Formats: sequence, C-alpha cells, structure tokens
Amino acid sequence: MKSTPSSLRPVRVLLAGNATESSSALASWLNEQDGLHVTGTGRTTAETLALATVVRPEVILLDFHGLPFSTAFMVALFKELSPAPAVFVLTHDASPAMRRRCLAARVDAVFDKTADLEALHAALASLARN
Repeated sequence: MKSTPSSLRPVRVLLAGNATESSSALASWLNEQDGLHVTGTGRTTAETLALATVVRPEVILLDFHGLPFSTAFMVALFKELSPAPAVFVLTHDASPAMRRRCLAARVDAVFDKTADLEALHAALASLARN
C-alpha cells in the first residue's frame, strides 16, 4: 500500500476508454503513485460522464482512440461539469497535428503513451500539490 504524504491531497483521476487491458494496467500504475487515486473507468462517453457526476474527478484521462465520439464533443461535455475537471489525453498519436486538434478542443494536456508517462505523472503530481 502506498503512503500519501500529508501535504498532498489525493487527486481523483477518472479513466475514459474501452481498452480493458491497457486501462487496467494504467489504473494500477496510477494507483501506485503517491497522491493519485483512480476513481473508476468509463467505457463510453455516457458512462464516463455519469461516473464523473458522482466521483467528481479533478482529472479525466481520456484514451483518445478508445471512445466513439469526437474529442471536441467529449471535452465539451466534461468541461460543463462543476467543478470542471482537467482533461488529459493519452494517445499513441501525439503528433503535432493531433496535439493542435486536442488543444483546440480544450484538452488541457496531451501525452504520448509510449514516451510521456513521466510527464503525465509530473502533471498529475502538480495537481496534488495545489
């Protein structure tokens, strides 16, 4: 069991994606990190939105290729929540064009699944410190 330093409040992270195996591995990895708590995994946009209204995550971590609706549509729905969570995208396609499309859709950050896990952890840890 991890120990969360008393100076950190746990950041509630909701995963969104339908890749069960990778979501499970990601949830395990995140839960091992100090100051992070995965509150659940939505397999569809509707399921993620319903979970988000109950668990009130600080971050929704979206597997970009894992959900059927457009990123802009999903992010708009998530940003209507109160308080609005940060929306991070984790993707295999972190090309400059993809990053621009995500940022235009009001995504807060884009991370490459194969190269940016340390950066993802740093971004989540910075939320825990605030």
